[in-house]
Amino acid sequence: MLVSGTTEEGYIHRNYHAPHAKRGSLGNFSSFAYISDNEIEWENRDLITNKRAQAITIHGSSAHHKKIKDDFLFLYELDSFKGLKFLSIPVDFLPLIRWEHEAIRLMHLHINDPINGDLWKLFKEKRLPQFPSSVFQKLITLELPCPPKGWPGFNIKNFPALKWFATELEEFDRSGLTLKSISESPSIVGYGLFDPKGQDVLTHIPVNIESLGIWRATAKKFNFYRIGSFEKLKHLQLMGFPTVFDIHWIANLPNLEELEIRSFRGIMNAQLLLNMKKLRHLKIDFISDKSYLSSEDKATLCNKIKYCSLD
Repeated sequence: MLVSGTTEEGYIHRNYHAPHAKRGSLGNFSSFAYISDNEIEWENRDLITNKRAQAITIHGSSAHHKKIKDDFLFLYELDSFKGLKFLSIPVDFLPLIRWEHEAIRLMHLHINDPINGDLWKLFKEKRLPQFPSSVFQKLITLELPCPPKGWPGFNIKNFPALKWFATELEEFDRSGLTLKSISESPSIVGYGLFDPKGQDVLTHIPVNIESLGIWRATAKKFNFYRIGSFEKLKHLQLMGFPTVFDIHWIANLPNLEELEIRSFRGIMNAQLLLNMKKLRHLKIDFISDKSYLSSEDKATLCNKIKYCSLD
């Protein structure tokens, strides 16, 4: 591993995907609950007890709700958490919260897999719980475990300040048509796509966005070349693909400042990275074929770029 510059998370992670976390630590303002079949493990539980948590994350799993519901009674009293800004909860916890109050102050809302039931079955049978219909005046990021198509109560117009929208596509929406309606929001400057499968998914996203994260795309069913059309793109994160990534697809992006490429089989034409003038953050790791650049080229990149970490 060749690293130069001060270690830092990229813009997408730091501001959108995990804006509640300090670099490498939970700091003094987060509280996490990890749920297993038999128990709940909290970090910084005192922040819940004392109602001081600014960020609360509860991960859904196969646990039975009847075993753990008493541990989450505090969700009925979120009004008491005066500094709360970030909330990530299982989809089946939506009915527990008084959204008319939280919509006024939340800056980040991330919904994840349910504790009770199978998400795909809930989606397919149209049994998702009512999405809060309040207007989220300050919300910057919204992440969903499935597309909002058919989700009762969901309206993209209820998020006037939204900058980042992320969703799981996979079998829920192979074509990515959901993104077309989301793109009607003029405030969104970044998208996160989990498990996109369709060739034309990126055609439903405005080309003037600044940030894009793509996780676990299937190469034969996904058009990476389309990324080259996003000329205003500043931040690009690509992770978890069973293919070889060709730098040709992004080499001509004139404004790209941050690039993360992780968990690919290999990289082609990586020498083109040397010509990208605005690149100041580069992270490449978990690449199966580590011969994508010579040792000399890697050293040159790391001398040129403010933060550089190469596998």
